[in-house]
Amino acid sequence: NKPGPSGMGGLGVISQLLLCKTLQPDFQQEEICSISKDTDDILAILKEMQEFMPQVNDAMYT
Repeated sequence: NKPGPSGMGGLGVISQLLLCKTLQPDFQQEEICSISKDTDDILAILKEMQEFMPQVNDAMYT
């Protein structure tokens, strides 16, 4: 049993069948969404890592 199409690809195929026209994928928008998602993931990881990183004591420098 093969999994069905996911994401925009599956929607494009359905739209092509129903509307009888070709939809051009917007690769720039896909890249922007991918970068935004990756940025959110990295920020979440960094926030989690801060719990384990040494804390700077500002009183040492004054």
